[in-house]
Amino acid sequence: MGMDGSSVADESVATTAPESRTYDEVCLLPNATLNSAPLLDAVASGIKASGVKYRVLQAGDGVRVCPFVVTYDVLVKDKHVESIVFQTFENGTPKLEAKGPANADGNLTVQMVANYTLSLMKHLIGQKSDTKTSE
Repeated sequence: MGMDGSSVADESVATTAPESRTYDEVCLLPNATLNSAPLLDAVASGIKASGVKYRVLQAGDGVRVCPFVVTYDVLVKDKHVESIVFQTFENGTPKLEAKGPANADGNLTVQMVANYTLSLMKHLIGQKSDTKTSE
């Protein structure tokens, strides 16, 4: 469920509806606080699988370096990861927040993160997502 209570049908990632745009290039801004290469690689893998050209920024670059930026964080409660949280920015302005929850066992695998990222990107570029989480 998105921050505004909305959900996206047939998506593994809950998002709010974006305006119609062309995403020629996505800049991936690593989360310096997390400092996790496997997590960064999983997010990059999901973007790559969507067919969108991307480049990875330096952690301190900020959200104004590119017209379209995706960054991420993990939501932790009582020492358990609840979800990955994506935030998109267009021209430095926050545009979309999406969350991908851990599975019923409370696990969030790198493959799940890649799948959630792919679902997010497909949503943004207007493709029907068939990505489902089965972990």
